[in-house]
Amino acid sequence: MDKKISGARYRASVVLIIVVALCGVMPCGATANNKARAAFKPRLIHIGWDSPTPKYIAGRWKEMSRVAAFDGVAIKLESDTGVPVMQKMFTRHDLSKFPFEGATKQVKTATDNWRRERTLTDNFVWLMLSPEDWTPEGRGFSWADDALWNKFTGNAAVMARFAKRSGLKGLFLDPELYNDTKYLSCDFMWRRDGFKENPGCSPEVNPRVPEKYLPLLQRRGREFMSAMLKEYPDITIMTTMGHSAVRYNGTPYNLYAGFLDGVMQAMRDTKGTNAALHDGMEMYGHRKMIDAPNCQTVSGFECLYKDATHFGKYFSNEQTLYDRYVKASPPVWIDMSRRWSDKPKDFTGNYYQPDELQTAVESAFKVSTGYVWLYSEIACFFPYSESCKTIEKPYIEAIARAKANSR
Repeated sequence: MDKKISGARYRASVVLIIVVALCGVMPCGATANNKARAAFKPRLIHIGWDSPTPKYIAGRWKEMSRVAAFDGVAIKLESDTGVPVMQKMFTRHDLSKFPFEGATKQVKTATDNWRRERTLTDNFVWLMLSPEDWTPEGRGFSWADDALWNKFTGNAAVMARFAKRSGLKGLFLDPELYNDTKYLSCDFMWRRDGFKENPGCSPEVNPRVPEKYLPLLQRRGREFMSAMLKEYPDITIMTTMGHSAVRYNGTPYNLYAGFLDGVMQAMRDTKGTNAALHDGMEMYGHRKMIDAPNCQTVSGFECLYKDATHFGKYFSNEQTLYDRYVKASPPVWIDMSRRWSDKPKDFTGNYYQPDELQTAVESAFKVSTGYVWLYSEIACFFPYSESCKTIEKPYIEAIARAKANSR
């Protein structure tokens, strides 16, 4: 992943969350969800610039299983000819023409071994939704173009088929607006999508999806998810940002909730499925459960959970389905803002000290109803190049302790 990718994550990390007043307007669901969390044991997965390729996994699956007590990783998929597919989901590329037989065999061999060893059992394909071949601004993309969406749903089916055949849990989807794409902006897209006049797109803070736009977005979400469910009925969808994306990133994301509503509708309408949708709640920088009394100044993980679930339901037009299918899977960015020193025992410049990282991961586990995902950029668990900075043993041990204490 290139350096442009961390921009929204950095901006999101400084947003302050205030939820006290909101709980008086809408239930924050603490009682029921606390009971659910108490009975559930979340799992720890890794995603980052060092996420491995099938080739890397084939040669190092054994050593990977011993790193930081992870339960899974996100994979950077390449075709058998070496073509990266991470950013080719919503593009004109036809993934059915890409050879994945070798990659499937490489990953399946590793996942079979990991399953026997009871380690790294929850693995994903990492995919970005921003359309790479329509830049700048996602030129040529349209939610209303049936021919394009036939190709997109075909690509979704190919990726779900790969995940199923490779023994993976599912897909890790990142909707961030890389390359200055604007495919989730209501204000930018409505003319492209065939509306003769503004259907209700608004620049106001925290705008919901306009009612006139919903049928189109939900239809695309249903088509997208239905194509995957035909290939993989029990697929798990992780997404870095869920329905509340506009809450943390503004109006450029305010079509996303409608699309996710359609994803949930497909889950409801497909018989025999056990699929799930995980909201990655992409807000970084939290060090503990609550950093200030009642979440009034700086948010901790409990505040993030309440805020994200509150606003997730607010932006969704399928609140019953939201309660049924959406799971909370918070993140921890270990080398926050790329603050990382790989000098042995010299951690003064790092965002997290080892004990702070342990507290952060344990706090994330306490609010999770699905996964905790540990994100990194220059600090590498799986060193893929000379530019990788080492993650020293005290951090590896801190992560392992956090996981053990949360079981």
